[in-house]
Amino acid sequence: MLSFRFVPTKDDYIKSFRIFYLSNWRIWAVLVFFVLATIICAGSAFILRGDLGFEYGIIFPLILFIFIVFYVVFAFFINPLTIANKVGKDERLSSPIQYEVSDEQIMFRNQFAETKLDWGSFQKVIESEEMFLLVYTLNKNMFQIIPKRAFSATVDEQVFRDLLKTKIPKTHKNKFDIKNPAILVPILLAVGFCLFLCAISVFSFFYAAYLDNYGA
Repeated sequence: MLSFRFVPTKDDYIKSFRIFYLSNWRIWAVLVFFVLATIICAGSAFILRGDLGFEYGIIFPLILFIFIVFYVVFAFFINPLTIANKVGKDERLSSPIQYEVSDEQIMFRNQFAETKLDWGSFQKVIESEEMFLLVYTLNKNMFQIIPKRAFSATVDEQVFRDLLKTKIPKTHKNKFDIKNPAILVPILLAVGFCLFLCAISVFSFFYAAYLDNYGA
């Protein structure tokens, strides 16, 4: 039996949601697919027609850019901060929580409730430098947050990690930290690149229109 205790904080919720979104490779794969599809379609239109046209010059790049910016802002700022703001208003989210973990089950309780779950309730683990996220099997958008500061000794953390590897073999190592320049800079560059593509497309469209009206 392994026992540990911690007090959830706003920072825990903010970091956990950012880690969760960064680890969702399916969403990022869809975004990359749409970017590449738009570039290919725009390039094909330019080769076949000699210009991008209104749809590929303005509409599609603008929609794509707005969609990507909205997702990034929602995933890394709006949603985490919204959840974190509830912590100060809901004592159930900020009450000290006690965990007791064994080979058969994982139990956690605070002053309001006690929950016992078997290991099959979790389908994967996301581990970052500061916490473990235990993602539920039935609702893959829900997870349990366990900060590593909850363990009083490094050996306890390793025992818990080894138990997770045994009971939930699907473990994802996540080194992402939105505050880390190594992560934040590529995200900003990706958004900037989409904005650049949008600007080039709009410029190309209006330049082609200018040539049609005033060109030789």
